[in-house]
Amino acid sequence: LQDIYELYLMRANYEVLSVKVAETLFTEEEIAEMAMAVKAMDPSLIRDYDDMSELDNRFHRVIAAKCGLKHLYNNWDSLSYCGMLAICYSNRPMDYLISIQEKNHKELLSVIEEGDRDKICKRIIFHYMNPVKELMDEQGIDYCQNAFELV
Repeated sequence: LQDIYELYLMRANYEVLSVKVAETLFTEEEIAEMAMAVKAMDPSLIRDYDDMSELDNRFHRVIAAKCGLKHLYNNWDSLSYCGMLAICYSNRPMDYLISIQEKNHKELLSVIEEGDRDKICKRIIFHYMNPVKELMDEQGIDYCQNAFELV
């Protein structure tokens, strides 16, 4: 779980950095691309963890690519497996994980549509780190609270 904490912390902050250094916020086209990924997250359409992981990466890829920095994006992409790692580690039923996937991404997309850079960055951190925090709390594992307030 400590590894997942660190991987999610890095991945979230690559996305935050991408949003912070991007010249503009998200275009209608980029929002539509993320919305299509969220729509495909409908629990009746997801067959397995692979589908769920691919849709998660499709959504977040738009955020990570926003700034146009290839090394930032490549580093983010090198962590694309961490979603699957977290899914496996959580040991929660697939139906539950699928149901929260769509909800969590709708919430993040809603904040992105508002167009407030600071709110977007805070929501990205929450989106990634809150599920890990919940698992760590459940298991009595210590973590740095500052990781949830970096933006």
